[in-house]
Amino acid sequence: MSRIEVVRLLCFLVGALGCMASPDPLQAQTGAVTGVVTTTEGRPLQSAQVVIEGLQIGGLSNAQGRYLVQNVPVGQQRITIERIGFRPVTQTVEVRPGETAVADFQLEERAISMEGIVVTGVAAETPETQLPFTVERVDVDEITKIQTVNVAGLLQAKVPGAKVVQGSGAPGSEPSFQLRGPTSITGSQSPLVVIDGVITNGGIADIDPADVESMEVVKGAAAAALYGSRASAGVVQITTRSGANLADGQTQFTFRSSFQSNSIEHYPGVPFHHQWMMNADQTQILDRNGNPITFPRDGAPALNDGGNGRNAFTTFMVNPYPAELPLRDPMKQFFNPGNRITNYVAIGGNEGNTNYRLSFDYTNEEGAIQLAQGLEQFNARLNVGQRFGQFDIAAQAYFAKRDRGLFDEGGGGIIRGLTFTTAAADLTRIDPATGDVAHIGEPINQGNVTRNPLYDLLNTTNEESRVRGLGGLDVNWSPLTWLSFQANGSFDRIETDTHFYQRPGLLRPFNTPATGSISDANDVRLEMNASATAAMTFQVGEDLTVRSRLRYLLESLDESGFSVSGNNLPVANVERISLIGGTPTLDSYNRQVRSMGFFAISSFVYKDRYIFDVLGRRDGSSLFGAEERWQNYYRFSAAWRLSAEPWFNVDWLTELKPRYSIGTAGGRPSFNAQYQTYAVTAGAIAPRTLGNSQLKPELATEQEFGLDAVIAERFRIQANYVDTKVEDALLLVPLPSVAGFENQWRNGATIESNSRELALEASLIERSDLLWTARLNLDRTRTKITKLNVAPYRISDYRAGLYIREGETLGSYYGHKWPTSCAELAAGTDCGQFQVNDDGYLVYVGTGNSWTEGKSKNLWGTTGEVNGVNYSWGLPIGPLNSGYNPPDQKLGDSEPSLNASFLQNLEWKNFGFTVLFDSEFGAQVYNQTMQWRCRDGHCPMMDQTGKPDERQKPVTYYNALGFYSNNRNNSYFTEDADYIKLRELSVRYSLPESQLPAALQRLGISRATVNLTGRNLKTWTDYRGFDPEVGKNTFGGSAAVGRIDEYFYPNFRSVGLDLELVF
Repeated sequence: MSRIEVVRLLCFLVGALGCMASPDPLQAQTGAVTGVVTTTEGRPLQSAQVVIEGLQIGGLSNAQGRYLVQNVPVGQQRITIERIGFRPVTQTVEVRPGETAVADFQLEERAISMEGIVVTGVAAETPETQLPFTVERVDVDEITKIQTVNVAGLLQAKVPGAKVVQGSGAPGSEPSFQLRGPTSITGSQSPLVVIDGVITNGGIADIDPADVESMEVVKGAAAAALYGSRASAGVVQITTRSGANLADGQTQFTFRSSFQSNSIEHYPGVPFHHQWMMNADQTQILDRNGNPITFPRDGAPALNDGGNGRNAFTTFMVNPYPAELPLRDPMKQFFNPGNRITNYVAIGGNEGNTNYRLSFDYTNEEGAIQLAQGLEQFNARLNVGQRFGQFDIAAQAYFAKRDRGLFDEGGGGIIRGLTFTTAAADLTRIDPATGDVAHIGEPINQGNVTRNPLYDLLNTTNEESRVRGLGGLDVNWSPLTWLSFQANGSFDRIETDTHFYQRPGLLRPFNTPATGSISDANDVRLEMNASATAAMTFQVGEDLTVRSRLRYLLESLDESGFSVSGNNLPVANVERISLIGGTPTLDSYNRQVRSMGFFAISSFVYKDRYIFDVLGRRDGSSLFGAEERWQNYYRFSAAWRLSAEPWFNVDWLTELKPRYSIGTAGGRPSFNAQYQTYAVTAGAIAPRTLGNSQLKPELATEQEFGLDAVIAERFRIQANYVDTKVEDALLLVPLPSVAGFENQWRNGATIESNSRELALEASLIERSDLLWTARLNLDRTRTKITKLNVAPYRISDYRAGLYIREGETLGSYYGHKWPTSCAELAAGTDCGQFQVNDDGYLVYVGTGNSWTEGKSKNLWGTTGEVNGVNYSWGLPIGPLNSGYNPPDQKLGDSEPSLNASFLQNLEWKNFGFTVLFDSEFGAQVYNQTMQWRCRDGHCPMMDQTGKPDERQKPVTYYNALGFYSNNRNNSYFTEDADYIKLRELSVRYSLPESQLPAALQRLGISRATVNLTGRNLKTWTDYRGFDPEVGKNTFGGSAAVGRIDEYFYPNFRSVGLDLELVF
């Protein structure tokens, strides 16, 4: 279906609803409801939510606790008043035509409850007490307590079973989400994101947290079945702020200014001594002829091996650098985290039938790399609501423009160049010949010819510009109190331009200058969605409440783009594609995806304690193979509120609800997966991927067993046990040569996981001037590939060492495992000739020797034979220094055995204090960055200064013949990623209008808040990289699965000051 057809359908639906809108005059008659909301002590309550059940109308109480709701249909209406920290109260009010009914409410203070309203994945707005599956909710009161850079930070460590990993600290980079276990081997693990009803794949990095009203997290396929073939990884629904929550007649201005200072807590470090030969008084480094070396890079230094300068087996990194080479950590020169400034302003209003909220924000983030472009972003958002009799219209519009610097992270990027610099390197040194930063930062010629990364930055432009427009329109018609119809249309358009330029004449060590290069790329992505819904909420007798919804929906995706690149630029500093010498490289693409679906859902609540939910959905998509265009999904859920039974007389157990849910959701294939593809090389066409008309979406079936309990209205427990089975997992399968193609996408695997989740929430102190609450979240997920219809294989990224095999954990690292006991060697080996050294590794020592006697007996560099196998003395035992070369073994995996977080919040009078600890245990990270550094003598553990002679190791122990092992994946660089992190800290002071100075009150300020915040302030870990929270998306579709440390932009900690004024 084309884009025009989608728009026509939306117009038809809205028009049809308009034609039906000729209500009976009696039905059109309305009245109003007003009243005052107070505490049980008579104190007025501001911002209490007024909800009229079954209708799309309501409001908030003002500073005096008064509320007014207009245009309420005549008849009996059930009105509920809610406010976080208080018990909800419901009254039935008789509304007469043209009159104003009065209903006052007193709310009892309570910090722990299950009275929130959930809207995601359900038939209609549903109280938590009547929910038969898990939907986690984060409200605005929690959101405003901490200063966070992006929306992902609002969820991080807040929800059990939700993992958020910021794999790269580059400004504007997208975080990786994973809800419960992985649901794909080759696809993304990210949940479906819905923003104000707009389904989007456009990311959330540009959404300002200050615009967020609430977030709901649906963690698995059972609860997410409503969203069909896009929801196997779960759903995150974001609701932004509107004027609907203001009191009638209220206009509110909000100004917020935030300043954030960033820093890197932990640097991996560098050796501050070297392994080169020196003169007698240790003031000069010598070459192999015994001549002093002039810096920078004049001649190759000799090894300090006590001989000819070539024997790394007897060379130790213990010599001091000459005084003419001041020492520093070059990473601290390269990384210099700057500041982040955000200014935010919003105006909202609620007047009669109209509400609105308009907000703007501007952000400037300097980033962590000197001389590099950071991020500059401007956002604007408008939410408008209007009521016309029985019609409610809501419109949303969002605009974001973002410019940021890009960085080639990974094996070929500039950060990798830092692995080849020593403590003697000065990256800011000026080359007197050019007057510019020197193109060689490393002064010692070690045979390494990598350029100074700061020189590259100064002479390279690498940037991205992104413009996003998102909008939606909802039209709701409620002809009866129990019946409503809704039409919805939305779009999300993102245009991204990237530009790369490297000037000609760029110096390259010992090579001719570079000829210059340039590239430009453009991508335009437009998603459109439309739906029509009929919803019913009604009572059958006095005991049965029924909520039902029917929906038909259409989805459209159009994406197109082009790129052009080339070299041999004739002049510098003129960044024009037309100057490319020779033939440029061109590419373009155009993709169209069309999908549709429909579902029916009903929930039944009998006597407020027996709860059932049934859902059926059918999806069709052009992404499915031609023979598998339609797929079905379902859900069945049940819950029993034991505490609501008349015979249940356990007074201290306020709520007790066991529940069960089973449901299915899907994961769609990528655009290219079903098609035959070819490659064109030097004018020749070569077959690549064989098409597959039988390709199906991945199918996740989840069973959730849960228990919700509230004890004495002071403690809340939520426990879940979840089994998930993902069938028809997509694989790119190699084909035999007779097939004529290299590979084919197939449904060829099954993944199974089980998750255990526990959330404990407590109200420790509840007084009128003091509230202290705490929350503990625990979760554990174990995942295995239980079926694989192809031979085991490694992923194409060789650095990862990640292995796909039946019966194996998804995210397993494989490689060489250095023996740590003699039992790992061949049977019959004489174990008397081996010992375990102080690093915990088995080493050959020979008869009568100890691993501590390498220097005293001149044993380093010698070899010995045991059972016909030669071993190098004292080195870890591996294929390059012995005959020991077993098949690759499992080294670890990226899946934690436990995630835990602990949140405390204290409110005392006008002060607030929040602290959040986050932790992970049992996962491993492969430290590729450290492995490369050991190759040329730059990993800090090679520095042997300060160790006694018997514990010192030569450079070969760590580099080519030792742990570096020619870059082969091995256990030495598979590191435990356990950590405990002080994730958030907030100390704030807020003054209400009554306590503000008279001068501020005259300015119209009703509330002023100052908030001192910190994020990622302290990490307790033994990990040797920048941060154990690191990963890449090229494996498993998520940095939460692909935990590889490969020269990434480091994450940093921040301390900020936030000022908010409300008028």
